[in-house]
Amino acid sequence: ILPFLENILARRHQAPFEFLTHALERGVGLPRPGWELILSRFGGPAREPVTALIDRAAAFDAGEAPSLQTFLDAVERRGGEVKRELSGPQDEVRVMTVHGAKGLEAPIVILPDTCSAHRGERDGVFVTEDGAPVWAGSKTNDTDLSAQLRAVAEARALREHRRLLYVALTRAQDRLIICGAERGNTRDGHEKTSWYRVCEGAMHRLAASGGVQDVQDGDRSIRRFGAAPELLIPATVSPGSAATLPAWLTRPVNLEFKGRVLSPSGLTASGDPPVISPFGDGRSERLRRGSLIHLMFEVLPELPPKSRRKAAEAFLRKQPDLTPDQRREMLQATLGVLEDKLFAAVFGPGGRAEAPVIGKLGDNTINGRVDRLVITDAEILIVDYKTDRPAPAGVEGVGEAYIAQMAAYRAVLSQRWPNRPVRCLLVWTDGPRLMEIPPSALDGALRSIPA
Repeated sequence: ILPFLENILARRHQAPFEFLTHALERGVGLPRPGWELILSRFGGPAREPVTALIDRAAAFDAGEAPSLQTFLDAVERRGGEVKRELSGPQDEVRVMTVHGAKGLEAPIVILPDTCSAHRGERDGVFVTEDGAPVWAGSKTNDTDLSAQLRAVAEARALREHRRLLYVALTRAQDRLIICGAERGNTRDGHEKTSWYRVCEGAMHRLAASGGVQDVQDGDRSIRRFGAAPELLIPATVSPGSAATLPAWLTRPVNLEFKGRVLSPSGLTASGDPPVISPFGDGRSERLRRGSLIHLMFEVLPELPPKSRRKAAEAFLRKQPDLTPDQRREMLQATLGVLEDKLFAAVFGPGGRAEAPVIGKLGDNTINGRVDRLVITDAEILIVDYKTDRPAPAGVEGVGEAYIAQMAAYRAVLSQRWPNRPVRCLLVWTDGPRLMEIPPSALDGALRSIPA
């Protein structure tokens, strides 16, 4: 791939149309032309958007200065979308959401997952008739008003749930197949408000009027309405068309995983340290400041040191709610950290922002994401930014939940790099301050995590 990249970099001065067609049709350094590689990887549907890009490049060359940079700028500023006609036969199996299938039809439609309940109101925020927001919290604490608002929201969610079912059912031209994997936490295998329950009730009503057949296929029971589809007789099947199915396709899945998937932020029952209140003088500004500094900590370390100031200034200029003094202070605070030798290891080479961390912790699995992960030959650094809480005076002021979270990350990464020390650091943007959690505190927090 390196010769290909070197070749296209050497042609960056060419006009957009010439640049793209050369990469797609010639592909110097690639095993096959670019077109063939794209189609073999993404299939026929990829042809249309790539063709639209080439057509746009040709139109741009005819009316603008033929510069690849100005073409990319025009694409970013003006955007664009390619509308595809999917209603006709595609000679392929399409996996789609119900939302994505609106307006489309297919000869055979399969609804594979119909056993889950509708998604009700989760955040507890409701709006009264006069537009006033009401936060109700837990259902057990409902007043008459919040209970009424919750019931209205629940009814609205259930109507939308069933409206989507109507959309799904009406996509089929000839045959509709409704199935669903049983849910282990329910008595009947499906929730009361699930699509499966609605369709099952409809089939019961159809059975009362005749035309419904119950067929037993091994351990499965199939309820069919209408005539059974015609089967191909052996004489019509060519000898070479039948394929032998692999054994694993009919073998029950071995559920090896018996533990739980845990979120590192919820490993302890204790609450988090107090947040910076969003109310009061200057509080919202501090939250806004922390959020922007967090974002710059995420992006700027990936840039060359000489380019960071200019990029940060351009980013802050795009924030219309900031005053010049606020922009200046955030710039100084951010670059002060990035250029400080104390933080050199955190934002140096080998770092990755928003790094996922997944691994075993006892019988359970930890699934989380750290703000920054630094991997060097000498050590592993786990870095977490704190933007909405005041910095404590010392490690003893750090919340138990934070330390348990970092301890879980350290335990998982220590399995991957057993011969390197794993250090856990907190970067408080309210300061800013760098704080390392000592191994003794991490060891104690790890032992307190419930199994």
